[in-house]
Amino acid sequence: MSNCKKCVTFHSLSLSLSRFKVSMSLFSSKKEPSSKSLFTLVSDYVDQVVPADKTMKVLLVDDVTLPIISTSFSQTQLLKKGVFLVDQVRANRQRSKVKNMRCIIFIRPVRHSVDAACEELRMGKYSSYSIVFCGVASPEHLDSLARADVEQLVQRVQEAFCDLCVVNKDVFLIEHNHPDLHEITVGGGPVPRTHGLFAASIPQDKVRRLAEGLASLFVAQRRRPHIRVQKRSGFACRVAEELMRLLKNDADLYNYRSKNAVLLLLDRSDDPVTPLLTPWTYQAMLHEHLGLHHNTLHLPANVKDADPDGYVLSEQDDLFFAANMFLNWGDLCNNVKTYVDRCKSALNLDRSTATMDEIKDFMQRIGQTKSLAGSVAKHATITTHLSHVVKERDLLQVSLLEQDMVASYNMNDHFDRLQNLMKRQDIQVQDKVRLCLLFNLRYESPTQNSRVQAVLNNSSTSGYSRLIEHLRHYYGTDRNTEELFAETGVLSSIVRTFVDVGNIYTQHQPVLKKTLLKLLTDTLDQSESTQGYPYRTPAPPGGTPFKPEEVIVFMCGGCTLEEAALVHHINHRTGGVFGPNEMAQMSPEARVLLGADALLNTELFVKSLASGP
Repeated sequence: MSNCKKCVTFHSLSLSLSRFKVSMSLFSSKKEPSSKSLFTLVSDYVDQVVPADKTMKVLLVDDVTLPIISTSFSQTQLLKKGVFLVDQVRANRQRSKVKNMRCIIFIRPVRHSVDAACEELRMGKYSSYSIVFCGVASPEHLDSLARADVEQLVQRVQEAFCDLCVVNKDVFLIEHNHPDLHEITVGGGPVPRTHGLFAASIPQDKVRRLAEGLASLFVAQRRRPHIRVQKRSGFACRVAEELMRLLKNDADLYNYRSKNAVLLLLDRSDDPVTPLLTPWTYQAMLHEHLGLHHNTLHLPANVKDADPDGYVLSEQDDLFFAANMFLNWGDLCNNVKTYVDRCKSALNLDRSTATMDEIKDFMQRIGQTKSLAGSVAKHATITTHLSHVVKERDLLQVSLLEQDMVASYNMNDHFDRLQNLMKRQDIQVQDKVRLCLLFNLRYESPTQNSRVQAVLNNSSTSGYSRLIEHLRHYYGTDRNTEELFAETGVLSSIVRTFVDVGNIYTQHQPVLKKTLLKLLTDTLDQSESTQGYPYRTPAPPGGTPFKPEEVIVFMCGGCTLEEAALVHHINHRTGGVFGPNEMAQMSPEARVLLGADALLNTELFVKSLASGP
């Protein structure tokens, strides 16, 4: 009798499993999902996961779905939907029974999360359960849930294809937590290994995780893009193979038209310079010096007026941040000053002389004024601390040498300046290491003795000397590094002499710019050579140039916020990223999404290099 009951429950779960596809009301907007902000794409799914009715609810999540929710939905928005508690599904023994509340379990379809959900069902602490997976649930997962649902409390099981964490409107992460975390030693101290760069060290479960996240995005966008891969990248090729396997095994689910869409799988190793440079735009500086984790940052405890709960910095929630996140440091400081002056003006009401009309106007604006004051205080506190960091580490001098090495060729001068900085006690070890790595890439061959390796060995940075070898192995000892840097011929020197090159601290341009230009103008090499980016799906019909309108670039090994700024400028046609002739060669509708398995800053990149192949 018991076994029969379990079968009936499993049968009911299977019947209730519904996929949010085109026929459902999820995408009721006239605009297609592919044209939406990623924030909107995910929040549309969350609206279906957590319906806005008057019932009291508990939302249980796992390590992956918590940031999916938190980066696209605020706590206030959840409260309006009747969600009074958000908790980890695995923490079931810490919660009391509340039979007058509904429970929504939103998890990834992986064994440890399903096991935690099964334990929750066996305890039956709430009146009913809805189970929503952020990807494809296997029959084995459904069977486990059915066997655990002895009280038949589950009302629905659904799949919501939003298996990604949104960073910006056009930037996303598909994160993977290594189950086999261990510590490595670099520079004399232990460093947790949380992110791998070298293809041989990437576990297969991470490859599968990335492929599943990309396949989920295809469903959310209602697209099956043409897939291209950087041939020389073992990491990218493994992801492409796993993705093709998923698409083949569930062809009906992914049965969408490709239209003018392309997924381009790249490898971080194609550009190791960008994550080694000091960034100078607001969002990138925050991640570099404070650490942005799921769009939230915490200032050090000793910073005056810092909020101990941290700050949410997202372009969908913070208008000042959205308007300034890609500005350079000088423009940002000017705008913060203007912002502070505006706040002072709004709060400057002398009640002894104010007229009744002025008082009335102030009272009507008091809510907006309070919000403005809070935002001003936040950004003023953050930028003041950033200014302190810049001065304390003398990053202007460090960055000036970095950019000079990137944009010009003068080995002896750069080595002399490097040695002078290496002798200074106020320059941090991490900055000295980055300068040495950049010099090695710029001027030294893997077959010759390295001068900077000797410099590293004879200073406080001796624990980092092996990074030279790791970096060259990562980029490829057979590759010419000249393509990583600016052209330095006679003609280029003349152009730089007579043409304004802009901010000297932001001269570097990521390799991604060149790659995207070729892709968007249909000049990217399609061959199977090590220099090629071949198709892994049937190529578009020949005869006419294929200039994609929708591009998903996924960077295996992590992307930087400098590259995020590049994508933003492409999508908004700002910043002079491409010249008029280049723009004329592209589709006028071209739009790019940037994804990665990690959001890199210089510290994370160097630590990842330290783990070695």
